[in-house]
Amino acid sequence: MRLAPARNGLALLAGVGMLAGCGGLDGDGGGAGSLHQNSNHQTTVTLEAPSYACATDENGGFAVAVTAGATYGAPGGIRLALVTPAADGSIDWNSPDVCEVSFTSNGNNSWAMAPGETRVFSVEWYVAEHLAGNSHNGVSVTCTGAPTCGTEYAVEGWARNINTGGQNGIHYLRSPESYYTDGTSYACSVACAGYDCPMGRGYWDNHPEAWLPTGLDLGTEYYTAIEADDCLERDNSPGQYIQLAQQLIAAKLNVAAGYGDYSVDIHALISAADTMIASGGELPTGWRCDANSSNVHSTDASALQEQLEDWNTSCEADEEEDEEEVLR
Repeated sequence: MRLAPARNGLALLAGVGMLAGCGGLDGDGGGAGSLHQNSNHQTTVTLEAPSYACATDENGGFAVAVTAGATYGAPGGIRLALVTPAADGSIDWNSPDVCEVSFTSNGNNSWAMAPGETRVFSVEWYVAEHLAGNSHNGVSVTCTGAPTCGTEYAVEGWARNINTGGQNGIHYLRSPESYYTDGTSYACSVACAGYDCPMGRGYWDNHPEAWLPTGLDLGTEYYTAIEADDCLERDNSPGQYIQLAQQLIAAKLNVAAGYGDYSVDIHALISAADTMIASGGELPTGWRCDANSSNVHSTDASALQEQLEDWNTSCEADEEEDEEEVLR
């Protein structure tokens, strides 16, 4: 089972990150590390840019090891952005495919970093959590899909601004942008480790004690764990949307548990299934997978259901192939 990553957990570093450039600021404040006093008699500090290394977290997922500035650290937390370079090596930070994850210290969580501290940020895990509908204190995500092992990413980031408040307090301005590089390349990747097998619909129906979420969304409708389990138990003969909903529930439970091969973009399949169920094109408004579900058939829903089922039962398929090889 994939564990929730510890914020100060150890990591296997996949490369040595170095500072590689800087950009604009969220306000005035001079160069990195500089300080002066503003009109509120606060000391204003421009934070130093962090440096980065590619890493894996304890689950073997894609992560970024961040080292905060040596003088002031990153008291407001860290913002990270990732994007896959183009075939010619160029990097477009304005691309809609840029994945942004912010770890913001608001006084109620531990995302603040001490001077010179190195911490592993489990980007893949937190994005997967966001896409599965789970939130975490201080973490905000803008991504269409989770980063995965075996894929190269350019990494940009900065130390976030924070105001300690009050007269004579300290106003920390965000640092300049900085970028990962190993000295020859701006792209990093981590090798794919082994993974725990995903479980099929039948497993989740028969093991409600293994469910991590207490409920989940299908399309735009929220289901409690009991309601989702009722959907899994339904005879799927009424139509492909019932079958799609059942495989979507299994996929979301697998992702929440950290099961499955993340070299497959399961998050894109989940998003497509949610969109189809919520589309209202073939389904009546407020459609739910329950005992009163209408009889709706769809070729598109059937194709997507098969893709989700293939992923949910991928280890079962591997076992069948191994058995056939032995019999030959």
